Amino acid sequence: MVKKTKRVLIIPVGIYQERVWKSIVRSGAQRIHLIWDSKPEYSITEKVAKELRKRVSETLMAGVIESNADFSDVEDIYRVLICSIERERSEDPFVEIALDTTSTTKEAWHVISNLADAYGYAISYVPGIQKMSEETVRKRYGLEKDDSGGEVEIFLPTLSMPTGNPLSDSEASVLCKIGGRTYNSVTDLIEELAKEAGLDKVIDAYEKKFLRVVRDLEEKRLLIGAKANGRTKSIQLTREGRGIAKGLSEAKICLEEKPVSYDVSSSDSRDQDARTNSAR
Repeated sequence: MVKKTKRVLIIPVGIYQERVWKSIVRSGAQRIHLIWDSKPEYSITEKVAKELRKRVSETLMAGVIESNADFSDVEDIYRVLICSIERERSEDPFVEIALDTTSTTKEAWHVISNLADAYGYAISYVPGIQKMSEETVRKRYGLEKDDSGGEVEIFLPTLSMPTGNPLSDSEASVLCKIGGRTYNSVTDLIEELAKEAGLDKVIDAYEKKFLRVVRDLEEKRLLIGAKANGRTKSIQLTREGRGIAKGLSEAKICLEEKPVSYDVSSSDSRDQDARTNSAR
């Protein structure tokens, strides 16, 4: 008997409630991640998420996990999405995941595009059909025309890798080890990794392996930044790297405390949401 592949839908929740609901219904997902915006001025998105959760529990055979993130912060978006993805993949490496962009920010669009390409996942989107009136457009223009914006954001195509080939275990371990720290040299990092692996000294094969891993994370994945430090170079994670490392760590903690379950009776789980808040 062929085992049926599980389906998961991950949704950043904005204000387009009915459009997001259509995406949920059409997905046929057995688990739905509803991620609302953590900024106080967007508290309405939490209310939307809870209304969607209620409708799912009343009408669909699906579990729900709520969490939150600052959807104007690229690092935080990577964190919450990587946590959701890796949590599901740990249960089933062949899980079918779709990332929804119906009601979210441009920053989230960028991150979702990167992750969908890296993992080989689908992106879902439900367009609106209501047209704005000329009066509404003029009002928005009046509100926005004098907003000069913040600093220019440069979005790099991080996680460049063959489609469907996400981070290796070695790459993930390096990201989590560096975390928010700065290492004075790659050698210092490798020595710490070797010690944690129970090695008395760093052997050539081990050193070459992790030199290659760090080089790939810096030059190909763009998740490590390096700065000349005399004859060596110091390394630290980029904002994307920090977000991914946080997501990997949170997923591991959540799974240790409560493994993913596709039983609908578990749909009131708040563990990821609680983990998100406690990490802030």
